[in-house]
Amino acid sequence: LVIFSSFGGMDIEEVSKKHPEKITKLYVEELLGIQDFHINRLLPLVYNNREMFSKLKKIVKTLYSIYKKHDSLIVEINPLALTENGDLVALDGKMEIDNNANYRQKLLVDTDNKGEEDPIELIGKKAGFVVIKLKGNISIISNGAGLALSTLDLLDKYNMGVANILDLSGGATPEKVIQAVKVVIQDKDVKGILFNIFGGITRCDEIARGIAGALKSIPEDISVVCRLQGTNRDEGINLLKDVNLDTETDLEETVKNIVSIMNRG
Repeated sequence: LVIFSSFGGMDIEEVSKKHPEKITKLYVEELLGIQDFHINRLLPLVYNNREMFSKLKKIVKTLYSIYKKHDSLIVEINPLALTENGDLVALDGKMEIDNNANYRQKLLVDTDNKGEEDPIELIGKKAGFVVIKLKGNISIISNGAGLALSTLDLLDKYNMGVANILDLSGGATPEKVIQAVKVVIQDKDVKGILFNIFGGITRCDEIARGIAGALKSIPEDISVVCRLQGTNRDEGINLLKDVNLDTETDLEETVKNIVSIMNRG
C-alpha cells in the first residue's frame, strides 16, 4: 500500500480524520510490484506538472524498492518539500524493519538505535522471541499475534493492563515455553501470566509440559492462568491438573480468572 498526501508534516492518521479527500492510496500487488499506471494516479496531485511528476515518480519507485529490498514494514518521507528551483527534497523520513527479517538485514539491524527498545524486548530478542513491552501487570504468552491481540482486547474490556506480549509462534517445545517464561518474569511489572494457546502445529500437551516445568522458576507473587484449545487439548489440561493449575478452554473465562485474581491481589 502506497499512501500519498499533499498535507505534509503531520501524522497520516490525523490527515485521514480531518482531510480524507487529501489522501490517495495506491494498492500494489506484491507479485506485480509498483507500476507506472499506479503512480500515474498521483499526477493531478502535483497540478499536472509533468516535470515535478517525473521527479515524484522516481522517488516513489525508489521508496518501493527500499521497502522490498530491506523487508520493511514502513518506509516514509514526511514532509517531502518542493524547493524554489523545483526540486523535491525529503526533509524527514522513517523506516521500520520487520524483526522477523533481522537475519537478512544484519547491516541495518546492527546500526539500529537499540536505545529505543525496552530492556525486556532486548532480552526477548536475544532469546529468539518477539516481545512487545506495554504498560500494565499481565504478561500474555500466546502462539500467534492474533491470539495475543484478542487477549489484549478482552483484558482491556475488563480494565486490566498488559505488561508485555510474547509470541511463541508455531511448533513450540516445552523447552521453548520454559525459556519464554524466564524472559517475561524479568519484567518487574509482571504480576500475572496468561497463556493463550490454540493447538495446531503447536500441541497443547507440549505447551503444558513446558508450563509445568516453568512453574518452579515463577516467583510466588506472580499468578498463572491458562487457556488451551486445539490439538491434544485434553492431554494438556490433565498435565496441568497434575501440578494444581486449573485450565480453561474459553478465552473470556480465562481472562475473568486473571482479572479476579489481580483484583483480590
